[in-house]
Amino acid sequence: KRISWAKWESYKVGIFILFIFYKIRSFLPKKKYNTNNLSANYSLKWPVVIKKDNVLKNNSFEFLNLKYSFKDNPDWNFLEYGTLWNYNLNYLEFLNQKKFNKKRFTKILKNYISNKKESIFGCDPYPISLRNINILKFILNNKIKDHLIDKSIYEDYMLLYNNFEFHLQ
Repeated sequence: KRISWAKWESYKVGIFILFIFYKIRSFLPKKKYNTNNLSANYSLKWPVVIKKDNVLKNNSFEFLNLKYSFKDNPDWNFLEYGTLWNYNLNYLEFLNQKKFNKKRFTKILKNYISNKKESIFGCDPYPISLRNINILKFILNNKIKDHLIDKSIYEDYMLLYNNFEFHLQ
């Protein structure tokens, strides 16, 4: 069905009015949130819900029934098993599995943080969302306080805030 010229012009006017509204709104004072009652002594704990261990011994990772052993540190751009396998690696969900070594997993997390700028799929909005949730669970459950990890979470959320997910259909 074709849209008449007059109707199209009314759509353009409506869009222009919305543009003006939001432009004016951006100059108005922003809502202030009361953060006085917030305390750094929070105690959140999530139960471990991952049934299967995805990280095995000797830097071996298993996702989608495909196992791969990295020689040293994980290759965060590993694509031999496809994009979905790489996404699973970049989610860092394994940080919250039942069997883990806190020191080893913290080392893997810091390795990811130091290499995340080169990650091909790790900077997509969906992996960022899942990864940050998994990192937050890990640091809260294990009472880890590390400025590098906190900074990384903040940078990722700012990246999310400024980059919307567009290729979902």
